[in-house]
Amino acid sequence: MNITVQQIIVNTPTWVWMLLVALFILGIKNSQERAVNMAKMFVAPLIFMIWGLWTITTSFSHIGVTLTSYVIFIVPGFLIGYVLNKNFQAFYIKNSTFYKKTSYLPLVIVLLNFVVKYGLNVMLVFYHSDLFHVVYSSANGLTVGLFFGGIVYTILIKSEIKNSKVVA
Repeated sequence: MNITVQQIIVNTPTWVWMLLVALFILGIKNSQERAVNMAKMFVAPLIFMIWGLWTITTSFSHIGVTLTSYVIFIVPGFLIGYVLNKNFQAFYIKNSTFYKKTSYLPLVIVLLNFVVKYGLNVMLVFYHSDLFHVVYSSANGLTVGLFFGGIVYTILIKSEIKNSKVVA
């Protein structure tokens, strides 16, 4: 069976394209200098967690193994996300409000998450081996971990800046 890229794109549900547009807009907004809203930081990670965990728990036969690989791979994703944010995201306080400086890292991370999840879900149509299910779960955990590394870094920097009153 030869499937073309055009067929894959045409057969992708409309909600997936709407999600991509929403995530792109969210990524652009989060890349600009602005006050940090801690609650909104969890929106994209929750979308990707729900998307990945839904597939893992409803489509795979060895849920224990796939969930374990998902959780294990959150750790390296977390570390990578933490280091990326430490190197490419800066913050400051102005008038008692915590701000992040302009950085396109949030856009890159949200688009990377989308591309990985989309690609894996397309591949899921063709590959239904236990090994692929573990790869799928691991990649999902890794990409979700990127978000959480950034969130924890932001929380720690916010606390550090507020306690020291130093611009970072």
